Amino acid sequence: MNAQTARKFLKESGTKYVLAQFVDIHGSAKAKAVPAEHLDMVLTDGAGFAGFAVWGLGMGPQGPDFMAVGDASTLTNVPWMPGYARIVCDGHVKGKPYPYCSRVTLKKALADLAKQLARMVFNNALNAIFGNISFGGIKPPGAAHGGSFRVPGGSSGIDNKLAMLRVASGERIDIHKAGADNGPQGV
Repeated sequence: MNAQTARKFLKESGTKYVLAQFVDIHGSAKAKAVPAEHLDMVLTDGAGFAGFAVWGLGMGPQGPDFMAVGDASTLTNVPWMPGYARIVCDGHVKGKPYPYCSRVTLKKALADLAKQLARMVFNNALNAIFGNISFGGIKPPGAAHGGSFRVPGGSSGIDNKLAMLRVASGERIDIHKAGADNGPQGV
C-alpha cells in the first residue's frame, strides 16, 4: 500500500485517527493517535515522541525528538476501536533511521542476513560449477587436488540448505575442503 491507497483506505473505512505505533526495547507498544487527515505527515516526517521518555533509546531530556515514521504497507483498521487504524513506524532522529529503534535494528539485521545468505548461495553455485573457490586470490589447502568445498555434514543440496538455516539462526559454520583421498580439512 502506498500513500495514495492508504488515504483511500482511511476514507472508505471511515477512519478518524491513525495510531502511529512503534515498539520500545522491552517490546512494549508505544502509540500516538494522529488525525487521519495528517497521514502524509506520519509517512514523511513522522509523529513526534519525547525520546528521553521512552526506555532504551539512550536520549536525555535535552535530546532531539524521536519521530515515528509510518510504513504505509502496515496500515490496518483496529477492529475493537471503530474509527481507528494502526500503522507500524520506524524510529527516526534528525531525519535518519535511529539505530536504537528495535524495528530499524531488525531491518538492518535482516538485510545483513540476506547479504550473507546471497553470498553463501553464490559461493555454493560457484562450487557446483567450478569445483573450488579461491578467497581473495588465495587457494585453500588441497584445492589443487580437484576437491570442492562442502559444509560439515555432507555436500548434498539438503545439507547446504540445512547449513543455510543454521547460519540464519546465528550459528557459525566452518567451511571444509572435501578431498577425494584425504577427507575434510579445515580451511
